[in-house]
Amino acid sequence: MYDIRPFQGYDRFVKDNKQLNAISLGETNVVIQKEIETVNIAIKKLEAEIFPEESKKNFYSHLEKANKDLKNQKDVIDKFCIKSARTLKLDDRRLTDPKYNKNYFKNDIPNAQLLDDNEFKTAGDTFQTRKLNTGIKPNLPEIDLQIYLDVTNKILKQSVTPTIVIKELENNPDKQNFAKQGMSIHKRNAGEKCAFCGKPIDDQRWKDLDAYFSKSVDSLENKINSEIALINPAVKKLAQIKLLTPETFYPKFRNQAKDLNKSLNLAIVSMNYVLTTLLRALDKKKKQLFDRTSELEIELPDNLKVVQSGLNNLFEQNNIFNNNLAKEQRKAKNKLLYHLVQEQLNSFNYAEALGKLKQLKIQQKSIKEEFNLMENKYEAFKKKKKDLLKSSKDEAQAAEEINKYLQHLGHASFSLHLIKKSNELSGQYEIIGLDKKKRDISSLSTGERNIVAFLYFVYSLKDTNAIENTNKIIIFDDPMNSNDDSSQYLMITQIQQLCRGLKKTDSLILLTHNIHFYINVKYPFRYKSKKNDDHNRFFHFQTAGHQSFIKAISNSNMDIHTTYDDLWEELYFLYNANKPVMMLNPIRRIITTYIKFNAISANNFYKNIPEAKKYFDVNSHEIDDIEDFEGDPNGKTKGQIIWLMYQVFRANNGEGHFGHHTPDDIMNRLNKKVSEN
Repeated sequence: MYDIRPFQGYDRFVKDNKQLNAISLGETNVVIQKEIETVNIAIKKLEAEIFPEESKKNFYSHLEKANKDLKNQKDVIDKFCIKSARTLKLDDRRLTDPKYNKNYFKNDIPNAQLLDDNEFKTAGDTFQTRKLNTGIKPNLPEIDLQIYLDVTNKILKQSVTPTIVIKELENNPDKQNFAKQGMSIHKRNAGEKCAFCGKPIDDQRWKDLDAYFSKSVDSLENKINSEIALINPAVKKLAQIKLLTPETFYPKFRNQAKDLNKSLNLAIVSMNYVLTTLLRALDKKKKQLFDRTSELEIELPDNLKVVQSGLNNLFEQNNIFNNNLAKEQRKAKNKLLYHLVQEQLNSFNYAEALGKLKQLKIQQKSIKEEFNLMENKYEAFKKKKKDLLKSSKDEAQAAEEINKYLQHLGHASFSLHLIKKSNELSGQYEIIGLDKKKRDISSLSTGERNIVAFLYFVYSLKDTNAIENTNKIIIFDDPMNSNDDSSQYLMITQIQQLCRGLKKTDSLILLTHNIHFYINVKYPFRYKSKKNDDHNRFFHFQTAGHQSFIKAISNSNMDIHTTYDDLWEELYFLYNANKPVMMLNPIRRIITTYIKFNAISANNFYKNIPEAKKYFDVNSHEIDDIEDFEGDPNGKTKGQIIWLMYQVFRANNGEGHFGHHTPDDIMNRLNKKVSEN
């Protein structure tokens, strides 16, 4: 298992805290600060939405508007309810409580309902009525028309058969009846004459008539008379029935009483018609005793039982109502009031206003829920920030160690001073300059940030919590980043100490572009760990365009001797690889080093060859800060570039110096060109 510790610049270990004008020190604090900055952005964004902003609209103002719109609509409805309650209280004092107000009115709204004219009159009459004497319920006679019809038809089917034949009476009902009646008016005296024809009536005649009108005739007559005697009382009973007086009923039942009267009158008339028809048929039968008469076919009406049931129900309801009159009047009063309430609602278009209120409530609820979510997120972010702050480290020991080494920077030294604030991130350090004054963090150079991060990284390698039984691999990826000489030597010393303190199982990998830095770091160490060991410790990476070459350095002869010589070697390596663009970089550095060593100003160096200044005096870099960059030779070949460089050296009496570092074949071509010109 490997414990890999890379150093790739200051970003992981040092970060500006502009709010405190300080730096966050340590990998943990840098990570936490980045998270806090993200959280702060979220908090600030939410604060811009959930807190009042005078100059702009936000979600808070959106909610406020929704609340205001909802309140305004409620106020409109409340004002209507107040006005309506006042109107009802003043106009209909009998229907409203003395304390009737908007709350009473609102409570009545669910029951509000318009009455039709008849319902309104009934409710009004009931509300104003006095207690009535409900009277006695009539009991209608029980008259079974079916029995009367059956008996009558039975009689009609009967006839009397004469025992003798009297020609004058045969097949003549009128004469038969006339003779029957004549028998009752004569006294049967000797020599008595017929009162109708004046002829004398002898004894034989009487005997014949008695035989003709036998006892069977009397029997049938008696049946007829008996049935008539039964029907006549029924007719009389019908005549004695009295209709209801609707005024003796409470208003809500008067229409029902009127309807029952119609039914009762119809029943009386219909039943009376049937009974009268039966009587007429029986009377007619008396005159046709000797003939069979056809049965009556009559559709019988309902008897009085149906009407009696209606009467019973009506009187029962009326009596109940009478017993609960106070309660019924309260109901009637409420109906009237609810009717008036509904009229007020209709005049205001209450349903539309209520619909708008419901819609505003839905909108306000939706906005409020979203606002609450924002508030919850806001509180969650604040808690997260609080938790992050708690998890930060003050890094006091690391800062103390860093300050100890920063003192070695001489006039460029500075120190870290811990900021102690309870509500802020731990591990925040002010920068105190050599003059003991606080420096603005914007004044910190890249090199200064880099040396602080480097020293912190070295300190962190002493971590006592490191995983046991692991092989540590320490990687420095070009640690020299804009550092001056003092910082370079401080880094060199620290890295050399690390190398000496490594366990046999540990490794340190140093990658750098800075040849001077490389030479000084490796100085005390052998090229191989042991004699006759095939494992090299140092390698040289060379590039040509998109291709790279790795050169193992196994002895001092293969190694880079000086930085300046290396630049000339790099120049002609690129020349041979035909990379004119990349040749400009080492040329510029060679010239910068040359004029600096010989105390020649750039203007004087280029004054005789101004074209050379265009190509070689651009973004000059010191030898101690070598880094690749591209130029634009405007189509010049490698030979043209070398010729231009040679010309500027000749103009400054440096052709011998130039020839010392240039391969013979190239110098021969250059000298030939000089002689040709």
